[in-house]
Amino acid sequence: MSHRIRKLFTGVLDILAWLVFTFAVGVSLVGFLSQAVRTSTRQSFRGNIDVLIIGVAYIIVVGTTSSLQRLMVVTKKEKKKKHSS
Repeated sequence: MSHRIRKLFTGVLDILAWLVFTFAVGVSLVGFLSQAVRTSTRQSFRGNIDVLIIGVAYIIVVGTTSSLQRLMVVTKKEKKKKHSS
């Protein structure tokens, strides 16, 4: 396989992986939030601490995942520079 096709294929796979990840996180988040509202005494988002905790946890997970992805890309580029020098 040529370098150009391999690079295109890798890019498409990266986008597909992010789409699957985003979909899975979104479905999971909606499920957890609906469960938190259903089991609360007032059955409302307002004043529901569980909803806040779930939201913050998901922000941390998505932020960490995004940071690790960027770190992997930077590390990969640095390794390529070392090998090409």
